[in-house]
Amino acid sequence: MTGIVINVDVREQTGTGSARAVRRLGNVPGILYGGSLPPVAIAAKQNELLKAIRSGKFIAHMVELEYSGERQPVIPKAIQWDPLTDMPVHFDLYRVEANSVINVD
Repeated sequence: MTGIVINVDVREQTGTGSARAVRRLGNVPGILYGGSLPPVAIAAKQNELLKAIRSGKFIAHMVELEYSGERQPVIPKAIQWDPLTDMPVHFDLYRVEANSVINVD
């Protein structure tokens, strides 16, 4: 698969305080869920995520997520924005499995 690849780091902690600490480092906290695997807390570099969003092929498109040395196809489900700075605050990604049917609105 070619196209957008997002490099993320797995976060050890979850919650409001942890998310704020991630944002102070210039990253955006997110969650990867869906499929048969458990949800994973992740963080992406803010500038890399903004570049992907501004490409116009991010929301409701297949993108690749790279973490822990592996690539995984995902579909971005939601992005929360800061109303004052217009910067992403949090993002949700949905895991895509090989033989699954997905409806995109």
